[in-house]
Amino acid sequence: MSGHSDAVISVAISPDRETMASGSRDGTVKVWNLQTGECLCSLVGCNPVAFSPDGQTLVTGGDGAQMLVWQAFV
Repeated sequence: MSGHSDAVISVAISPDRETMASGSRDGTVKVWNLQTGECLCSLVGCNPVAFSPDGQTLVTGGDGAQMLVWQAFV
């Protein structure tokens, strides 16, 4: 999987093991399909990245002391 323009600092795998999120120094978080390697979306955020236990929410770092909460998409 490639797509970040700088080092990946944090990775999280969803509880169903179908999706992975990667946080990079380039200021983006990418969400990946683990089966195909396809980038499903790119979000503005940074590390760390973590999925909720039900896999419906992704939490990422943001600028400064921000924490960003992303809801799952269908």
